[in-house]
Amino acid sequence: MRLATSDLYESGYFLCGGAKLAEVVPDRSGASPKLVFTFEGNYELEEMQKNYWNGNATVNLAEYRRSLEVLKDIMFRHIRENENKEKTPRRTRNGQANLRPYQRVG
Repeated sequence: MRLATSDLYESGYFLCGGAKLAEVVPDRSGASPKLVFTFEGNYELEEMQKNYWNGNATVNLAEYRRSLEVLKDIMFRHIRENENKEKTPRRTRNGQANLRPYQRVG
């Protein structure tokens, strides 16, 4: 079973509960970009989601904190990679930099 969420805290709960993080992909469909965390697991993943949203989730807080740190590292890595892509001027066919309107020269 696969389950996807953009909720960082729900993702931390899944990771802390033993679910395997299968992939992380950006979702730019809304007003602000988000990351979607997809987890793989067995039927317990669905039960964990129910417990999370019903307020019945229990975790080891130290493990939960470590899970959130891992997810935040992944999230900030994605942000840095995106920033680096935006800062690098694109080149036109003749090799000149194609600067975006918000970039300053010199």
